[in-house]
Amino acid sequence: MNLKRIHTDAVSSSLINFLKDTLAPNSLEWLFLQEGRPYTSSVTTDAIYRGPLRRHKASLKKLMIDSTDRIPDGRAAANNRWKKWIFNREVLNFVTSGKMSSLRELGMAVDYRDWHFFLQRLPTIPHLRSLYIPYISNYIHLDPRELALQMVDIIALRPEVDICYIGIFSKCFEVLENKHFDERHTSHDASTNAANAGPGGVDVDDHPESDDEDDEEIDEEEEDPNEATAPTTAADPEETESDASSVISEFEDDENGTEEDKQRPRLRLREILFYDDKVSIFKARHGRL
Repeated sequence: MNLKRIHTDAVSSSLINFLKDTLAPNSLEWLFLQEGRPYTSSVTTDAIYRGPLRRHKASLKKLMIDSTDRIPDGRAAANNRWKKWIFNREVLNFVTSGKMSSLRELGMAVDYRDWHFFLQRLPTIPHLRSLYIPYISNYIHLDPRELALQMVDIIALRPEVDICYIGIFSKCFEVLENKHFDERHTSHDASTNAANAGPGGVDVDDHPESDDEDDEEIDEEEEDPNEATAPTTAADPEETESDASSVISEFEDDENGTEEDKQRPRLRLREILFYDDKVSIFKARHGRL
C-alpha cells in the first residue's frame, strides 16, 4: 500500500495499529493526528510514540499531534483536552535523537518543565524548518516572543540549526539573518557592495574626511623651524619592549574580536501572520481536514 500522508480527526486504536503493523516501515511522510469534537479518542501519547512514530521515524517529514477541542467555527474550546497528547520527556528525547532525520515541520504541545530540555536539544535536529507549539503546560504567563527569542539564542550559538518559522500559541515569528559587512570590501565600487549586501542592504559610510581637517592635522605635525629642539633622554630598553608588546597584544585582540564579529550572523525576530500556504502544520492548526 503506497500511503504517504495521513490527516485525521478520528484517531482510533485500529488506526494506530494499522500505521504500525500494516504500512511498510519508513514509508509514511505526513502524520497529522487531531481530535474532532464528534469523536473522543482513547489513544494515548505513548501509543502514538510506540506505534507510527517509531515505525516511520526515518521517513516522516511533517508531524503534528494535537488533541485540541475545537468548536464548530474552528476556534479552540476553553478546556484542557489539549493536554491529552502532550509530548513528554521520553517522546521529546526520541524526536530530538537524530533518528527522525527527514523531519522538516513539527507541531506539538509540551510541558514547561521540559522546555529547556527541548531547547538544549535543538541542535540535534538542525534540519527542522518550522515549529508550532500551540500550548505549553504549567507555564507562568510567558510572552510568546520571549519564548521565541530563547530559540533565537540557540540558533545564534549553533548556526547549523535551520529553523525559520516559529509558531507559539497564537503568534508566529520568522527568524531572519543579516550578515555583518566586511570592511575589507569598502574599496570596491558601489555595484560590488550592493551585490554582497544582505537582503536589507548594508549602510556604508562613504563620506571621506574634509580637506580642512586633513590640512589641520598636517599643520600640527609640521615642526616650527624657529622652535628649539628639546633634548631627549634615552629610553629604557626593557620598558620600551614591554610597552610595545602590550600595544601589539591589544591590537591583535581588537583585530581578532572584530573579525569574529564580522563573521558571526546577526539574527532578528519578526512577527508575521501564520503562513498557511507555505507551512502545512500552520494550515492544519485550524482542525479542518
